[in-house]
Amino acid sequence: MESRTGRSPTPRQLVYYEVWKLLRVLPAGDRDRILDRLLTWAGMTAGSRSTHRSLTRAEVATLERGSLVEIGAHTIAHPFLCSLPLSSQQEEIYHSKAQLEELLGHEVTSFSYPFGNYTSDSVAIVRDAGFNCACATIHASVQRHSNLFELPRVEIQNWNGEEFARRLSRWFDV
Repeated sequence: MESRTGRSPTPRQLVYYEVWKLLRVLPAGDRDRILDRLLTWAGMTAGSRSTHRSLTRAEVATLERGSLVEIGAHTIAHPFLCSLPLSSQQEEIYHSKAQLEELLGHEVTSFSYPFGNYTSDSVAIVRDAGFNCACATIHASVQRHSNLFELPRVEIQNWNGEEFARRLSRWFDV
C-alpha cells in the first residue's frame, strides 16, 4: 500500500485506514457514536482543522453564483449507498436534493454517488428523485454513449499547478 505521496504509510496511517474501512459502511448514527467513543477514549474533542472543514451554507451559495461551478447533490451523511436499505438510500438522496434546492433557490439536477458506490437500485432512486445525471468514480472520459446516471469522473488530487496543467493538457488534448 502506497500513500498519495508515494511513500509507504506509517503505522498510524495504517490504523486510521483500517478503522475507516470498518466505519465507512456503518449507518451515520452508529458511525458517529463509535467516533465519539474513540474521541473520549483518546481524550480528544471533535473538530476539524480550518483547512479541512466543509463549506458553510453561505460559501456554497457564493460558489454557486459564479459561472464555473454547478452544485450537485451528494447525500446527507456520505454513506456507502450499497450498505443501506432502499428506504435509507431514498432518504439520503431525496433529502440532499431538497436541502440544496432550498439553499440555492432552484432545482438541483446533478448527483454524485459517495465514494462512487451505488447499485442499480441507487441509480433508479436518483432518476426517480428528478436528477438528470449522476457521476460515478469510473476513471474515463464522458462519451456520447455514456450512461447519464453512471458518468465517469476524474479524481483531482493535491497536485501543484504544473502537474494539474499537464494533466488538463493530456485530458483535453490542449
